[in-house]
Amino acid sequence: MKLLLAALAAATGLMVLGGGAIAVPSPAVDQWWLSGSIQGDRFEVQSGAYAETHARTPEAKALAAQLVGDHGHSLTEARALALRLHYSVPRSMTGMQQWLYLNLKQFPLGTRFDQAYTSLEVQDHQQDIQDTTLEIKAGKNPQVIAMAKKELRMLKVPLMLSQKAWSASV
Repeated sequence: MKLLLAALAAATGLMVLGGGAIAVPSPAVDQWWLSGSIQGDRFEVQSGAYAETHARTPEAKALAAQLVGDHGHSLTEARALALRLHYSVPRSMTGMQQWLYLNLKQFPLGTRFDQAYTSLEVQDHQQDIQDTTLEIKAGKNPQVIAMAKKELRMLKVPLMLSQKAWSASV
């Protein structure tokens, strides 16, 4: 079980990098970030909906509910902006996110599930903050940068809630 949790943790880092760790030409950063944001929102809504009904601790359930609401709203806004800018709109999560979701569902319900879910969310939101900070610094489109600034403020709350929920599950 520890091995699977470690694999989930490592995969989370790779999942959200999606190319962010390598140099991306500045004009492409906006589209990369917005596309990744949409895919991440889809992942958060789906995994959060599952966790809402399967988590045991009140903190993990509350985290899941918060993420479903926040990322559902974010998904609507990000899709609308992508369409206005004529960017492609991903229709699903990334392959890595799908793998993480399927593996998360394999954890036995109870403490181990809550630990896996909340640990995944801590790491995911840390990476989201890094990616969003990159967009703010390197992006070129003022509309995408404005959305990233708004998202950055929003991402700090679920990171704090994820850390709190993880602490409650150990």
